[in-house]
Order: sequence, then structure tokens, then C-alpha cells
Amino acid sequence: MSFKFLVTKDPYNVLSNWNSNISFCDWNGVSCSRGSQRVVALNLSEKALE
Repeated sequence: MSFKFLVTKDPYNVLSNWNSNISFCDWNGVSCSRGSQRVVALNLSEKALE
């Protein structure tokens, strides 16, 4: 979540579901491993984040 607070522009609301109410594995752009609930990839390219 620290990353989210560093983002000053999110024109497509990509990070709108990055909150503690849902599992981080369900956040936009986040891919987790099947069994261990560990982040294995983060894809936020071409989302115009600044």
C-alpha cells in the first residue's frame, strides 16, 4: 500500500481496489502464486501512473 500513496496520478483508477478490504492477490495488476498467496508479478505498464 505504500506504493499506492506515492502515486500522484492514476487516471484510469487502476489502484482503486488496492485497499485492505480485499486480498492483495485480487488487486488490479497483481498476480499471485496459487498455493502460497505470494506476489509473483506486478503489471502496471501502460496505465499512465505517475
